[in-house]
Amino acid sequence: MGGTTEAIRTATALPNKETTFGTLMTLASLVDMYVVNSFNAAMITPAYRTDEGKINGTRGKTRRQRETAEGQIDEPLDATSELITHGLAVGYGNDAVTGAADPYTHTIKHPVLCNLAPPSTSFLQGIVCAGLTAGYNSYKGCSLNQLVITSNGQGAIELSRQWKTDGSETAQGAATFPTAFLTLTYLLGSMATFKLYPNGGGAIDVTSQLMSWKITIDFGLTKKKRANSGVFVPGWKYGKGKPAIKVEVVFAADKSDVIYGYFKNDTLLTLQLVLEPGVAPARTIQLDMSQCYVTCKEGGDDSEPTLECSIDELEVIANQGPAIWICKTGVAAYLVGLP
Repeated sequence: MGGTTEAIRTATALPNKETTFGTLMTLASLVDMYVVNSFNAAMITPAYRTDEGKINGTRGKTRRQRETAEGQIDEPLDATSELITHGLAVGYGNDAVTGAADPYTHTIKHPVLCNLAPPSTSFLQGIVCAGLTAGYNSYKGCSLNQLVITSNGQGAIELSRQWKTDGSETAQGAATFPTAFLTLTYLLGSMATFKLYPNGGGAIDVTSQLMSWKITIDFGLTKKKRANSGVFVPGWKYGKGKPAIKVEVVFAADKSDVIYGYFKNDTLLTLQLVLEPGVAPARTIQLDMSQCYVTCKEGGDDSEPTLECSIDELEVIANQGPAIWICKTGVAAYLVGLP
């Protein structure tokens, strides 16, 4: 036995999705590997039927039968333009692409109202050390359950992605992992431009007051109910009222600031957040929310007063939801079916 947790590797295919839920994409296509911040191996959680608590002639259980199994893959990452865009595309499943060459512009919206199920993808994971190939496993039926982007000051922006799998785990001892990680565009808090202003008015840049922000997208995945599907998850679907987006922001401000006035007066607002790393070809991330309100409370960071704000969003029928993401990457399409 050997190896280290530092040698864990996860590979997928960023441009692709499973053509049919739970059908593993070809191993040869799983060539995209990226750096994660800590050891997070895929986890399988089965559920069992037992006779515990029933009158069975004993004080304990005498039977156990596996009923279901679910899986989960957690990815703590440094945020990049490419991985944010990939997560948004696979999570929402609604990506319109323009551009004939790099950079391609991806306009990503909430899923259409009648779309119940998100796309799914496949992963290959293992500790890549000599003699440990028996621990290589593939995971399929992987749909994004949550995406969180967190920024604090000027430093590295963090990204957290939580995937739900169909609960299967297949040994792939003959699989080959990529020899190098992807080249990605890493994002810093100093790359953000934040605008918040009344609808119908001129755009107001409040970046100079921006201290920290957090965006949480909850896809709220629940299992489809199918009686004849065996023990593994037959499919994932969006939960009721999901996907949902939550935006939290801390500004260097107090109750005398115009931002607090927006809260007091219940002003209908536009929010725009742009992450511009300043590279060519462009690798930007832009969030637009054209119908929203702000809720604020006064706080403090050491001796500096702050406004701790959350965004209360409204659905925009033309946008199929409360938010639109406009992202530029070098990938022409993220939802190409495989195998």
